[in-house]
Amino acid sequence: MKRILFILLALPMLALMASCDHTDDVNVTFSMDFGPDVTIVNGKAYVVSTGTFEIKGLSVRAVNTKHAAAITQVAYWINGLPVYPITNVAPFGMSVAAENLAEGVNTVTMDMTVVETDCPISTAVAQIDVVVVPSAEDIPTEGVEPSTNHALPFHMK
Repeated sequence: MKRILFILLALPMLALMASCDHTDDVNVTFSMDFGPDVTIVNGKAYVVSTGTFEIKGLSVRAVNTKHAAAITQVAYWINGLPVYPITNVAPFGMSVAAENLAEGVNTVTMDMTVVETDCPISTAVAQIDVVVVPSAEDIPTEGVEPSTNHALPFHMK
């Protein structure tokens, strides 16, 4: 009787192990769109202290064109403090008045849950420095990048 019970308990474990044989890692790229008050210069987001730092949306694309990829939720952190509840509604945007940020460099971290066809659910972490300046004249003019479809470096964990 004990043997039958042991076999019955072990059987679901064997089925579970057999069903998870696909071990491809998630291979995606991220991009983001910023609001009109944000200027991207050399990978940093600049905003005047009277403006609004806004991320209009985050998007993900699978490198393998035969796969689909999606972000399911995003948690935002500014300078290590959570500032928004986890959002699971696309396009995963957020905004904060620049007057609520410290003048100088602030770090915005995005913790994103990512799914891709035939790959395990993964978490990506991305950061961007947000520089709050007193006036528009303090924003550098060289190295300006587009504020839409901006490539976002990230780390998978």
